[in-house]
Amino acid sequence: MRKKFLTWSLLCTCLIIEAQTPIKSRLTGVVEGIPNAPATLDEAYKIAKIKGQGTQHAITLPQGLYEDAKKKIDKIIGQLEANNTKTLTKEEAADEAVKRAASSNSFVAGSSEMQEAMKELQIKLQDEKFAEEFDAKSDKEKELYLKSLVKSHNVKGNPGTIGAATGNEIREFNALANEINTWKQSLMTKFYNKILQEDAKEHKSIDDKQKKALDALPVITSGEYSGPDPKKEKQINNEFFEDHVKLAKAKLDTTAKLWQNYKSEYLIGFANYDTKLAAIDYGYKYNLPEWRSGVAGLQKALLEIGNDLIYCNQKLTINAASWYVKSLDRSTTGTLNKTQTLALLYVSF
Repeated sequence: MRKKFLTWSLLCTCLIIEAQTPIKSRLTGVVEGIPNAPATLDEAYKIAKIKGQGTQHAITLPQGLYEDAKKKIDKIIGQLEANNTKTLTKEEAADEAVKRAASSNSFVAGSSEMQEAMKELQIKLQDEKFAEEFDAKSDKEKELYLKSLVKSHNVKGNPGTIGAATGNEIREFNALANEINTWKQSLMTKFYNKILQEDAKEHKSIDDKQKKALDALPVITSGEYSGPDPKKEKQINNEFFEDHVKLAKAKLDTTAKLWQNYKSEYLIGFANYDTKLAAIDYGYKYNLPEWRSGVAGLQKALLEIGNDLIYCNQKLTINAASWYVKSLDRSTTGTLNKTQTLALLYVSF
């Protein structure tokens, strides 16, 4: 859905290509049940482990986690999307925009020339290239363009001013929409981006140090075995693996705390905006019906943050569980390697 709000001589034209119907109820409860992040690698593994299958230590894909919470959110988003009205043709959308403007401005209502000028502009604005070029113009350039357009349609008289009530609606709704958008972006910066920040560089640094230590081991010979001392090799591998685990634990500790703060701030903010949307009767307080569509869009945006929260939890859970699996697999293969090494060292031919 794309909306354009343009003003000239306090005249507002509104273009609605698709409309949505808001849900007239508080939606905070939909996201309150999002599960918390795991506190330990072991807990992450228990959450991510595939149950009822023979594969040892297998964990699910990220999208397999916290499905119930996500389905609950997606169900409501689906309802909002299902409330879309039919997509209008360019002509129909332009006619609708003119009708909206005429309902709040007596000059537009009484001037067929002004209506034709507005319709031409609205049709042009539905072309993405034109819309982008128009948006890039300065206020002065826009004013000159609109004056030229009005003149080309032989509009006579003063377009006058938009109704005070409609002007207040525009200011009030736009202020709320901007506030929600700014808040959403702040959550992305403070939490989302930091939680998803990779630690591959730190793990590679450990791998590089491990390789350097292993390469420095002298070669020993015992029977048919010739190579690094297995005991020292194992000691080095264990030490650096523990460094990996420590890093994974530190990563989980940091991201889990960030995630919990993310969730807390999200729920508080959602409840706040739920209250503000209820205060404007989900757009039904306003004269212009397009604000109801705008409220539906804001409800959807608020719910989508919940999906962002779940996505972060999926990623940090799988990352932690993966390192726990490596420790489990390591203990299994370590026993086998020990047996094989002893055979090489002590069996002679």
